[in-house]
Amino acid sequence: MKNLAAALLLAFFVPAIQENSKLLHTAEVVPGKLSVSVYSHEIETRDGMLRCWTYVSQGTERHGQREIVFTLRRTPEMELRGFPRELFDIFELIHGYAEKGELVSDGGYTVFNPGMRFLGRKGPWGLMYLPAGFPGPSSRPTP
Repeated sequence: MKNLAAALLLAFFVPAIQENSKLLHTAEVVPGKLSVSVYSHEIETRDGMLRCWTYVSQGTERHGQREIVFTLRRTPEMELRGFPRELFDIFELIHGYAEKGELVSDGGYTVFNPGMRFLGRKGPWGLMYLPAGFPGPSSRPTP
């Protein structure tokens, strides 16, 4: 779980992707309701550049849910396969909850079924929801 936690970062903010980011793909996850754009970029750290993919939702705000940005560290093995499309399922899940008025917010978390597979791993895992405040895609907090 420790390695998985180090690879994932989920934050809320209205995205304004940096100049060093490249739009790779936009998927219509829930037709007419939710799309997710995937960007390739690097984050500067004290140990050098960290290669990432960032997934950005468009369509959750209409339900009172802030848009979601999910940043995933790119490992060399992952780069060979390309960005993981299974992350679209997470966005679809959050959107479905938002449609029912069940919103996620800063400091919250979601724990998933221990038998569920995620990014090639099986076991107990979850997501923590953090406010923006990390280096990476530029952001403007939602009021």
